[in-house]
Amino acid sequence: MPLDLQAHDRVLKSIREHDPKTVADGAVVPEEYVRAKPRLLWILRETNGGGDWDLRKFLANDEVLFSYPHWHATFGALAKISFGLLHDSPAELIAQMDAKDAVEALRSVAVINVNKRGGESRVDWDTFPDEVREFSTFVDEQVDALAPDIILAAGTAGHLPRRFDAVSAELQQRSIGAVRIESGAQFVKCYHTAQTTITHHALYGQILDSLREAGWKHPLASTSENDG
Repeated sequence: MPLDLQAHDRVLKSIREHDPKTVADGAVVPEEYVRAKPRLLWILRETNGGGDWDLRKFLANDEVLFSYPHWHATFGALAKISFGLLHDSPAELIAQMDAKDAVEALRSVAVINVNKRGGESRVDWDTFPDEVREFSTFVDEQVDALAPDIILAAGTAGHLPRRFDAVSAELQQRSIGAVRIESGAQFVKCYHTAQTTITHHALYGQILDSLREAGWKHPLASTSENDG
């Protein structure tokens, strides 16, 4: 399906009608997301703190974002990896970046959560599966409306709408892997960005390697080849 931000707005309205105490998410700055090549959609678990607020506004404003002392735990890695994928950067460059150096990359991506109510600092795994099932149809509709070129399931590959069951099963034996899916997008399974097992640039490097293994070429690289 083509990118349709108006359709996405209707999905968000439907989510709020289903439960007014949900955290809105999606393209952080829609105008930037439309222009981005590639369009990146991050699918995370849940926000730290539920209720009627907007993750997009939180990520779009430096003053608000940086006022949360632990913002870099999840979104610092997400910013640096997004920067690399948007600019076709080598892992060595990402290794030299501070999270604040890459923060503008957040404004060019979309970020959604499988649990729209949010939670605490740690996922409640007793209730999380039920929350995910409740919002699954909405997540499915968000993916369609946002029409990403790359879907990054960061710790969520096993918690997605049913159409992703086959691709999740295909990547089940891999911590990080990528495969092209029916829509034409690349689907990436990777660690949650708040993980501390490997460095941010190592995580980026493994994501990039998995995309290339799946046959993906950055639009910038394709343009350079055509120019040559």
